[in-house]
Amino acid sequence: MKKNLLVLLTFFLLAFNFNVKAQTTLETYTWADLGISFLAPNDLDIEINDSESFESLSEIMLLSLSNDSSNEYYSSMDDLEVVAKFMAVDMGFSNNGTATRQVVSLGDFDALVLKGQVDEDDVVLAMLATEDFKTVFILTILYSAEDSEEIVNEIITSFKLN
Repeated sequence: MKKNLLVLLTFFLLAFNFNVKAQTTLETYTWADLGISFLAPNDLDIEINDSESFESLSEIMLLSLSNDSSNEYYSSMDDLEVVAKFMAVDMGFSNNGTATRQVVSLGDFDALVLKGQVDEDDVVLAMLATEDFKTVFILTILYSAEDSEEIVNEIITSFKLN
């Protein structure tokens, strides 16, 4: 299902090349079952919103969140990075998991962010963790428009617990 959604998104994103910064308005969305809110494009079409995942598609990106139930193995950002790099390779990051790494403090979460490319599209893979690492979420954003970088950064820094 996710691979079909990625293929569909890739086609969709390549078909529409426009100035998204000027045309995209962000609004607050909530992952209802887990009480997490974040900003995303206002044209988001939510495909799944349950206790395991939040998957959505807009004109400029695919945004996916999942609850990492294996979080008992995490005790540091280094642990998250190991898992994130394996995921990046599995997703087909063209730089083989050596994506740009960034650690961001978001208030309710700390995030390990990997940025890279899959085929022609830019991808962000972020592991969001509470301070005690008892709650870990995986955020994936696939996008291709040049002006989307600022929007993606706004989305990443907007996550909070309700």
